[in-house]
Amino acid sequence: MPSTTELHEIKRRLSDPILRIPGVAGLGLSRDTLTAYLEEDSETTRRAVAELVESEAPGTPIAYVVAGGFKAY
Repeated sequence: MPSTTELHEIKRRLSDPILRIPGVAGLGLSRDTLTAYLEEDSETTRRAVAELVESEAPGTPIAYVVAGGFKAY
């Protein structure tokens, strides 16, 4: 399992490619886990995120939160 410092680096490095995956609304950290915020619960989106993270940062834990879309105000 990556350290907190390593998780911050992984998030920084993977944010852009993960946010380009259709259906991903955001990316964050929750405790010792990378958290992908999804627009809707989609197995295709979950699989795409998991494959990207596993290829770039093997062993990094991922959580998914169905949050809908985010709007800037």
